[in-house]
Amino acid sequence: MTDSCLLRRLGLFLELTEDERAFIDTIEDSPRPMSRGDLLVPKGDNARQLFVLKWGWAVVVAREVTGRRAILRVYLPGEVIGFAEIGSFVAPHDIVMLTDGVVCPFPRASLGDIYDRAPRLSALLTALGSTEQVILRELLLAVGRMPAEDRLILFLLTLIDRLSVTGVERSSRFHLPMSQAEIGDTLSLTPVYVSRLLTRLRTQGTLEMADRHVRMPDRAALERRVGYAPMATRIDTSWFPAARVEPASNGRTGPRSTAPDPAGRA
Repeated sequence: MTDSCLLRRLGLFLELTEDERAFIDTIEDSPRPMSRGDLLVPKGDNARQLFVLKWGWAVVVAREVTGRRAILRVYLPGEVIGFAEIGSFVAPHDIVMLTDGVVCPFPRASLGDIYDRAPRLSALLTALGSTEQVILRELLLAVGRMPAEDRLILFLLTLIDRLSVTGVERSSRFHLPMSQAEIGDTLSLTPVYVSRLLTRLRTQGTLEMADRHVRMPDRAALERRVGYAPMATRIDTSWFPAARVEPASNGRTGPRSTAPDPAGRA
């Protein structure tokens, strides 16, 4: 059994049993290396697979009628790609690797096994998905209502909060592999404006940046400034059922698998 960002993420909220860890471990038994720019899920594709992002970053991309790109979501290590789209027959947007990385594909049908045989794990995955939607809602509000400088600060705070869940980052300094254009596509700002904002924040001493790393000298002050309350590390587990993993009828501990898509797509 190997450790992983997903196991570390889940283990932050629950003391996982050996059976639960083994169950999750089987989901990550087929790692697939990816390169920056690889199209992981094409828009309109039959969404048969989900992916654990073992390491690296990925983004959900949409194109406006004008051709301008918008980044709707950023996926970080340990997160499950495709969980938000499980109610759709086809993928509503492209999902693209933002960096080199590794993903572990698993069939959508495996979610049925998790809900059926490992109810505590399914409750945790559901709660994490709910929290992710709340974080996205707050960012959407910021894009629509906040000044551009505060919008950028809030976005950086959400990233470091989410990265801390899996232990990828544990301080106020973190690696930011996004270009100014990609940040702009996320916050509905032009690359030139993002450049000006970053320069201003560095000059003020609000941010320190070097080699694609960002440091917040006074993170608490920034959280107060934009009214940010860390959410990624706060999950209500009081309603979760007791831990159990029912054995599969074929004797396997983990979820059932299906034949992989020859094209390697969702």
